[in-house]
Amino acid sequence: MKFYTEDGNWDLVGNNLAVFFIRDAIKFPDVIHALKPDPVTFEQQPRRIFDFMSQTPESLHMLVNLFSPRGIPADYRHMQGFGVNTYKWVNAEGETKLVKYHWMPKQGVRSMTEEDAANIQADGLGHATKDLYEAVARGDHPEWELLVQMMDDHDHPELDFDPLDDTKVWPEQDFRRRPWAAWCSTGCRTTTSPRTSRSPSAPVSSSTDWTSPTTRCSSAGPSPTATPSATGSAPTTSSCRSMRPSTPRCAPTSATGR
Repeated sequence: MKFYTEDGNWDLVGNNLAVFFIRDAIKFPDVIHALKPDPVTFEQQPRRIFDFMSQTPESLHMLVNLFSPRGIPADYRHMQGFGVNTYKWVNAEGETKLVKYHWMPKQGVRSMTEEDAANIQADGLGHATKDLYEAVARGDHPEWELLVQMMDDHDHPELDFDPLDDTKVWPEQDFRRRPWAAWCSTGCRTTTSPRTSRSPSAPVSSSTDWTSPTTRCSSAGPSPTATPSATGSAPTTSSCRSMRPSTPRCAPTSATGR
């Protein structure tokens, strides 16, 4: 999800599952090599995948989710989104909160079985993009709600897990999900060059008010530190005021979610 703000752009990258395979970022190249197809036969080899996973105990949570009914989303319109990593919010007074992001489709969550996925792929690829395009074209605009979980930014000896561990989730009964924004796909792009190929994703176009992640962050990749309000209300600093959508529902955007 790309946020276009007055001070620059900021990307929130996530996954359709709330956790990841590893907690130590130094293992990221290894997990990618384990999951990639064989460079000679271009076949994914379960032996190689599970050889790595069996030596990475923290991957069990992700594997359970991956092989559960939630593992294969039916399409983009019925897919959840998660920031996975733990982020930090900072308000104008310098107060900080740890944050988890959750995108929830208001159309409901749907998944496919392995047999369903095989049947769909037998007829053609890109079914999820096609489904999204056709839904928007007929006026059935999908909508997602962005919710956040927040936690005080200090040590938590009362917890039996590390809040920065991206192989864990925060219990919702202890850290409730709070509505923060909404997003609605209201249009289909007709050209790709101005909106995609030339989208200013270079660091020079990024906001100067979002810094690099702190050393405490447990992530599988670079995760910028955002600066909305620590209370979950509208950001209190002008540098990030436009990060929150100006309208709470159906802010116009493209059908690709960027």
